[in-house]
Amino acid sequence: MAVHSHRLERAKTSARRSESAGKARDSEVLLPALGEFTSWEQTLSFWKTADKREVDFVSYGPLGLFAFEIKRNAVVRDQDLDGLRAFASDYPMAERYLLYGGDRETVRDGIRCLNFEQGLRRLPEIFRVSW
Repeated sequence: MAVHSHRLERAKTSARRSESAGKARDSEVLLPALGEFTSWEQTLSFWKTADKREVDFVSYGPLGLFAFEIKRNAVVRDQDLDGLRAFASDYPMAERYLLYGGDRETVRDGIRCLNFEQGLRRLPEIFRVSW
């Protein structure tokens, strides 16, 4: 699989300066929850193409292949889904999630869009495991 593995504590630290504070806050909240991947035997990575489409977090292992994009927007914009769509073209078996700042749960192009905090609480359900 052509994903780039990095240590959990370094995930997304190279985000653009204008987004780095928000991304860092998101990572600070998400990464401890995703730290459970070690006990779930999942590998945590990110994915980026040559044309700069990216997915913030990719988890793969015995539980399956999962892709997560984090956006702070209160609404889901079409361009927010671009990285996950591109990922699906390479990995159609992946379960894809957009965790965002809005309240509405929806599915667009096979991508489950969930409120960020709700998505965190539902990680065991998403991965079909218990904490």
